Amino acid sequence: MNYYKDKVVVITGGAKGIGSETAKLLSSLDAIIYVLDIEQIIIKELNKLPFNMNYLNCNVGDYEAVDRSVKTIIKEHNNIDILINNAGIQIESKFSDYDYDKWQKIMITNFFGTCNCIHNISKYMKNGSTILNIISIHSKIPRANKYWYEYAYMYPGMNKVLQAAGRVIRSEEDRGALLLIDERLGTAKYKRLYPKEWFHYKRIVD
Repeated sequence: MNYYKDKVVVITGGAKGIGSETAKLLSSLDAIIYVLDIEQIIIKELNKLPFNMNYLNCNVGDYEAVDRSVKTIIKEHNNIDILINNAGIQIESKFSDYDYDKWQKIMITNFFGTCNCIHNISKYMKNGSTILNIISIHSKIPRANKYWYEYAYMYPGMNKVLQAAGRVIRSEEDRGALLLIDERLGTAKYKRLYPKEWFHYKRIVD
């Protein structure tokens, strides 16, 4: 049985990276995909791909824009089954150079964008629907022999992953699975942070 067949899935930040690959994967499983993103050039190119996906230009940090996009989806479908909050930004500059405007820009997209989508979409979700919030560690390659990356990104990021994992099972009757999508979480330096209960993990994508 294909669980995802004909499921209506909304993926934010799905024009590239993790969001794009997630959209392609679920589309291959016959889900109905709606990608919300602001990457107009990329969206035009992706519209040419032979995947069962729909792209809506939407800034998730704009509540009204999210509301309009959701209403567009609901006109075609009566409900939304899965929401994947993946949209996020980073500002590549020295931490000491961050000012209020930069902090605000990050919070509007990364935090309030998630809240905007959950608030607008949850009202159209039935019991048993899914909301998945993607947590990604931004920086790619740490500076040699320095630990700023570990303390600024790696440890806080892994802590968020552990917190999210802890919410999967709330009672003795619950069953759940944890899917680590970011490939960096499968590298040796992250694996050493795994709790012992995770040592039986299974790699499903090479």
